[in-house]
Amino acid sequence: MVTNQTQTSLVVRYAIFSALVMSALVGVSLMWNIDNLNDEVIRLSTMEAESNWKKDQSFRQWATRHGGLYVRPNKRTPPNPYLAHLPNRDLKAADGSDLTLMNPAYMMRQMTGEFEEMYGVKGKITGQILLNPINKADPWEMESLKAFDRGIKKVVKKAEIDGAPYLRLMRPMVMKKGCVQCHGHLGFKVGDIRGGVSVSIPLAPYFAGAEDSKRGVIISHGSVWFGGLLVIGFMARRRLKYAEEHEHAQMALREAYDGLEKQVAARTQELTTSEANLKEAQSIASLGSWSWQIKTGEIVWSDELYRIFGLAPDGPRIIRDDFRGLIHPDDQQSVFTYVDKVLEKDDKYDTEYRIVRPNGDVRFIHSQGVLYRDEKGEPESMSGVTLDITERRKSEQTFRENAKQLETMFGTMAEGIVTISSAGKIEIVNPVIEEMFGYTRQELVGQNVKILMSDNYQKEHDKYLKTYQKTGVAKIIGIGREVTGERKDGSIFPINLTVSEFKSASETKFIGTLHDLTTQKETEQQLVSAKQEAEAANLAKSTFLAAASHDVRQPLQAMGMFLSVLSDKISSTRTGKDESIQTLMERMDGSVSVLNGLFDSLLDISKLEAQTLQPEISEFDIGDLMSRLAGQFDPQVQAKGLHFKSEILEVKVRSDEALLSQILSNFLGNALRYTNAGEIFFGACREGNDVNIEIKDTGIGIPKDKVDHIFNDFYQVGNQQRDRTQGLGLGLAIAKRTADLLDLPLTVTSEEGQGSTFGIRLPLERRSTSREQASETTLKVPFEESSKTILVIDDDPTVLESLQLRLEAWNHKTIAANSLDHAQDLIDKNKTCPDVIISDLRLSEEMDGVQVIEKLRTAQKIRIPGIILTGDTSPDRLKYIEQAGLSVLHKPIKADSLAAILKETLDQTLH
Repeated sequence: MVTNQTQTSLVVRYAIFSALVMSALVGVSLMWNIDNLNDEVIRLSTMEAESNWKKDQSFRQWATRHGGLYVRPNKRTPPNPYLAHLPNRDLKAADGSDLTLMNPAYMMRQMTGEFEEMYGVKGKITGQILLNPINKADPWEMESLKAFDRGIKKVVKKAEIDGAPYLRLMRPMVMKKGCVQCHGHLGFKVGDIRGGVSVSIPLAPYFAGAEDSKRGVIISHGSVWFGGLLVIGFMARRRLKYAEEHEHAQMALREAYDGLEKQVAARTQELTTSEANLKEAQSIASLGSWSWQIKTGEIVWSDELYRIFGLAPDGPRIIRDDFRGLIHPDDQQSVFTYVDKVLEKDDKYDTEYRIVRPNGDVRFIHSQGVLYRDEKGEPESMSGVTLDITERRKSEQTFRENAKQLETMFGTMAEGIVTISSAGKIEIVNPVIEEMFGYTRQELVGQNVKILMSDNYQKEHDKYLKTYQKTGVAKIIGIGREVTGERKDGSIFPINLTVSEFKSASETKFIGTLHDLTTQKETEQQLVSAKQEAEAANLAKSTFLAAASHDVRQPLQAMGMFLSVLSDKISSTRTGKDESIQTLMERMDGSVSVLNGLFDSLLDISKLEAQTLQPEISEFDIGDLMSRLAGQFDPQVQAKGLHFKSEILEVKVRSDEALLSQILSNFLGNALRYTNAGEIFFGACREGNDVNIEIKDTGIGIPKDKVDHIFNDFYQVGNQQRDRTQGLGLGLAIAKRTADLLDLPLTVTSEEGQGSTFGIRLPLERRSTSREQASETTLKVPFEESSKTILVIDDDPTVLESLQLRLEAWNHKTIAANSLDHAQDLIDKNKTCPDVIISDLRLSEEMDGVQVIEKLRTAQKIRIPGIILTGDTSPDRLKYIEQAGLSVLHKPIKADSLAAILKETLDQTLH
């Protein structure tokens, strides 16, 4: 018997099919009618065209039979110039008025023009050979005329004229005898096709009428289609209602039959079966159901159960052997053993097993049933439900795997992990916690987490817990902080603790992540100790460098002064004329200079490497610095026979003036050393917000493959023999490190044999004007011959004696003192105020040279010019000396340097 659901499905399918067929028929009819309407437009317009063509032809024939018509000429009808060959084109009427001949074509053209103005229908006589050019054929007409030559008698086509749709008809025009008079001279003979007559009917009115008809057709077809759908729907609804009533009737009959049968068997059994069926119906609501008649072997499955086993519900009915084949081979024995056990001594059936669908898919099912026995207690039937639990099994397996992975991850983490309830009780710990605190897991689980804390932190923890229990706000969530933990043995140690919050099914819980900071703290302490040791070493190195700057330079300075005096004395004797003696003196002086340069360079390199040299960034005028350097180097350049040109830029920049001076001095010294002919250029220019300073020379240049090496320690171009008179190879290395310290970029361009250009870029402080200064004259001025009184102060007797000898050799009166008190006594004894005071910076007494000069100035009540001798090049020291208004001369001192600064100081005093 077909079920109600199946019957409904069939009725719906038939209704849909009927609706589709009806829709197709209505659609075809609609398209056919619309197509007929379009054809009717063409047919009717063609009929109108034929009628108009015949009308035009009858009129033309009438005019032809009468040989045309004489009319009075006017503006609309002037004499036809194309009939000028006719002798009787123009005549005089009896009343004396003028007459002109209108031939049939002329009359036809005027008539069709007026007809077009009145009714929109166009008419035209045309041909391939024309008497009047106004009758020239358009492209469609020319195509039709050529068709007449091929024997075609009529051409009809829908076409556009000036963008509007027209039905165009054209027939050939045959040469008649009455046409010869006007057109015979064009070469036509009677019977020739001399052209065609066309009629063009406007289609717009036809299309408008067709559209109205189309709307009517569409509305009528739509009404038929909609009505048909209503009829189909109504019939389908009646059929469904009938099927439903039929199904209800069948069910009522079946229920009545079953009820009657059970009443005959026994009233009690009927009630028992009815109750069992009710329970079964409740269980089947969302499960597959089954029943098994044990004695007959009949098995009945619900559609859902067929789908669970991967079978089609409308397929062959299942039997016991089929059921066995659907069970997983590994589960078949256990399932049927269990079934036999239930049949033997049980009434309940409840088991889980695997099945294999026909497509090979393995599923897990949970089957439950009830066994019914007859009056003798023998198994009669069994019915029950089956649930597909594959997804549940997968979820359980995934849960077990995740739990295992979590347990493995928990146990292998490098950090200590502890899970805490909202009451502060420990629930889970990982092995790291056991190792970190010395407790076993059993000892910790269930304990208050305070067991892991030191006394101080326990109170803080209680405060956090009370706040959370009262407000629900966990203030330490997500915050890593350092706390103190306490091990089982009572020892305390630092911990980094981070607490995270998570929600369980019943409460909010916390996870604490603990990291033992003992090793980190020890490392940090070691780093602090190492830093302190490094700072002490740097301090010792700085102390050594300061001592070396002073103590080692002292004998070098004295040696230089003694050699200078010795050279002067020898030159005034006969021995001085001995070239070997002069060469020996020059070599001794050169060796001292090389030693001085090496010592200066080593000290500078040491300070840079020790990072004891700290730049003092300030604003200064680069023009002043460049002028001083130009003044220092110009005499040396002149002495070598070179041309020195400087372009000074007066502009404010920001940098360390003293360190920048060293860099530029190094570049100028290199240019002087490696240039034997030509010129040296020293200039600056603005480039955007920077100042670019360049030193160019025309010296030996640098090979391209060597440019990258010139800033290496002890590297020199063109000095493979290590001639120390050409420098030590440390100058550019010092300049590069100093520029890096100041964060100033250096540039080098060079061409071997042509010269080199060294540049450095400085940040501009503010806008200013610039000037070019072309220095063409030497700054070297002969030493003043007049004697001056010079006070020299140094606590080193050797250095003091060398300075005194040098100054006296220059005819200066010299007062040599080893301390402030000694100097004051000598001034009082000589009853004279010195013109200049020269003092070492570092003296053995508590005061330095700057303070001593200030004391003497105060005592003499006059600001006596002063010069400080020092080996210290630190910016702090140089600034300290400059603020006192004193000049600086760096050790070891050369005689010409001493003479130059002494003269400069005396000149400033005079001015």
